[in-house]
Amino acid sequence: MNDDDTSATNSGDIRTQYGQSYYPPVPTRFTQALRTNLLWQFLRFLVINARMLRMVRKH
Repeated sequence: MNDDDTSATNSGDIRTQYGQSYYPPVPTRFTQALRTNLLWQFLRFLVINARMLRMVRKH
């Protein structure tokens, strides 16, 4: 075992613990605004339901 704070993944990518690539990406302000906007959520709901209805009608 290595005594240093690095670990190699299967792809050969080496990440240091608590390094920049260790944390997940933070959503932008625009992404956060879309996630909390009820009008946008309702529009996406309608689009997804329309797609599902179209798929069900085909079969």
